[in-house]
Amino acid sequence: MQDGNNGIDEGGFEEHPRGTGGRRRPHVLRNIIPILLSLVAATLLWLYATSLDSTSTSKRFTQIGVALQGVATMQNQRGFSVLSGYDSTVDVTVTGSKSDINQLRNSDITAYVDLSSVTAAGEQSLPIRVKTKTGLQVTGLSTNYLVVYVDKTTSNKVPVMANILQSHESSVMLGDVIIDPATVTVSGPEQLIMTIDHAQVTVDLGRITQTMEITEQFTLIDKNGEAVNSQYITTDVSSVQITQPVYAQATVPVNVQYKYGYVTPANAAIQVTPSTVTVVGEPSVIAGISFIDTQVIDETGLVDMNTTQTVGLVLPAGVSVSGGGNTCQVDTQFTGATDQKVRYDLSDAQVVNPPSGLMYKIDSQQEELTVRCDAAIAETITRDSVSCGVDLSKYTDKGTYAVPVTFMVSADGGWAFVVGSYTCTVEIY
Repeated sequence: MQDGNNGIDEGGFEEHPRGTGGRRRPHVLRNIIPILLSLVAATLLWLYATSLDSTSTSKRFTQIGVALQGVATMQNQRGFSVLSGYDSTVDVTVTGSKSDINQLRNSDITAYVDLSSVTAAGEQSLPIRVKTKTGLQVTGLSTNYLVVYVDKTTSNKVPVMANILQSHESSVMLGDVIIDPATVTVSGPEQLIMTIDHAQVTVDLGRITQTMEITEQFTLIDKNGEAVNSQYITTDVSSVQITQPVYAQATVPVNVQYKYGYVTPANAAIQVTPSTVTVVGEPSVIAGISFIDTQVIDETGLVDMNTTQTVGLVLPAGVSVSGGGNTCQVDTQFTGATDQKVRYDLSDAQVVNPPSGLMYKIDSQQEELTVRCDAAIAETITRDSVSCGVDLSKYTDKGTYAVPVTFMVSADGGWAFVVGSYTCTVEIY
């Protein structure tokens, strides 16, 4: 059936009368021509866009930081420091293809000046150099030169001052603040360095009950009391340690220590001067102290019945005596005692820890021993009451040695000990 399309149906076939033997065939031109036209249009559009991307164009990039290069060389070889210029920027105009320019970022552009050739202090006008991506050209700068001031490099030591903010209980005391290090070495341009008066550190410790240590950064202060903030200045340290000592004190008795326990309140009057001491130290340490011991007194060395001697005090670490001094006077006076003389041959000594693989011999040596004892039992003290020992653990080589002798006294119903020090001659072979 035909429509108004000149004998061509909607399927793109031409109809022929059935009676004439005709057949249907595709109408090719109707589909191909629009396709070809679309391809041609797309090609032309692509060629146009390509021509636009390759077109040369320029763009201005602002606030490009100018790096200072060669500073270390200038400092090491000529002793100069930079006084200005580190925060400088420049606007850079870059020319290239539109596609490359559109992809370019500020980070792709490097601007710098070279100070390695600077030979004199003062104002230096240095050419700004710019690097960017290959294929692009730098065609303009907002300024072609950077003015940099350089000065002689110098160093100076300044004291560190601390401002401590704190509160504390009335039961404790504060010591002097310790600052470590106590000075800071500042280095840089002489013009700046000579204005610095000190380094200031401020610490808020809050409420303190014990010694506090804190590490804190400091601020450089000039002679007018103003802070000095300059990237051209360096310091040998970046922080200091602040120690705020906190002390407590207590008055405690002095306790006399005797080595062997032969001296007791039952057989001697013991007097200590001072009898009490006021000790100062860390609050937690002071809280655990109920008395202070003396150094140990060897009572076998108390030759006289009444002996006064200066004895050191044994103080815990970090503890001191208020007002200074770490000794006391100890008076030991025996009561109800007497000295008994006894003859004794030291060759009768009992040997302990003999040398391995060696022989030994103790020379015969008669000694008159002084035995101090309770007067009530003095008559019972005889040669048989005494025994002695020799320890050879320290003597491992052949030779002849003077070896200390220790004594024991058996005293029924009382107390007794040998006064004085004795040695015997021992041959090891």
